[in-house]
Amino acid sequence: MALVSIIIPAYNANKYIAQALESIAAQTYKEWELIVVEDGSKDTAEDIVSVFKKQVNNPVFYFKHETNKGLPVARNTGILNANGEFLAFLDADDYWDSTHLESIMPLFKSEEIGLVHSGSILFDGKTKEIIGKRAPDKKHLELFPKSLFGGGYIIQPSSAVVRKRVFALMGYFDENKNLKACEDLDLWIRIAEGNYKIIYSGKETCYYRKYDEAMSADSPNLVKSAGMVYLKHVGWNKIPWLYRHAVTSKTLSNAGRMCFRKDPKFAARLFFISWKAFPFNILNILYAAISAAFGLFKK
Repeated sequence: MALVSIIIPAYNANKYIAQALESIAAQTYKEWELIVVEDGSKDTAEDIVSVFKKQVNNPVFYFKHETNKGLPVARNTGILNANGEFLAFLDADDYWDSTHLESIMPLFKSEEIGLVHSGSILFDGKTKEIIGKRAPDKKHLELFPKSLFGGGYIIQPSSAVVRKRVFALMGYFDENKNLKACEDLDLWIRIAEGNYKIIYSGKETCYYRKYDEAMSADSPNLVKSAGMVYLKHVGWNKIPWLYRHAVTSKTLSNAGRMCFRKDPKFAARLFFISWKAFPFNILNILYAAISAAFGLFKK
């Protein structure tokens, strides 16, 4: 069996990480190592990880950033220290079904397959109630890669296993703050741009925690970041020109509307970038002017 390096970025994760670790220990696929990267937390998961290390026979490594550097940097630290041929990502507040790795690893049947992912089960972080599922349907699969570019094909980082050599060729997680909260989407698109295949396992073996304090609850930032990712890849010629430019423009325009009341100057910038991405929609240049005007009077 191929060695899988499991990478957990940890930031103030003491409340949840034990469940993530338990799900790793329960994996029916046994050839793994664990890398935990503490990212400048106020609390520390080091003691929890140390106890876990004594309970398993697999290699367990712990790294620490003295200051908070952000999720993509923490993941990249894990990647740079990984020994495995494949890298599996697991956020500290998520966990896996015991068959997660076993259901994914046999699908890496050829070198051209760069990423395999499962579907995700979403649950409420407070009540533990199942609130939904996130997995590509038949339409998403048929329209891929168009569906990955603004079309609703969502891959949760905790559901993904990536061939390590992909990072050497396509780069690591982008640490640009403009992409914050969507740096995973940027990486998935780069993998697809590199002509690597992305495969869905057909099973929902990842459990994704939803709670109010989560980064993903910051809707304006999430939409803005998605728009910035699309803008970065607006030249992807496998996607129809009209579609990729229209999606990029619409996403940035939506972010501008969401940001308008709080920060009209920033909204003006988003509307202007939206217009540049798709000049046919002249309303965006009007919105940019109105937002800029409001920004002059906002204290």
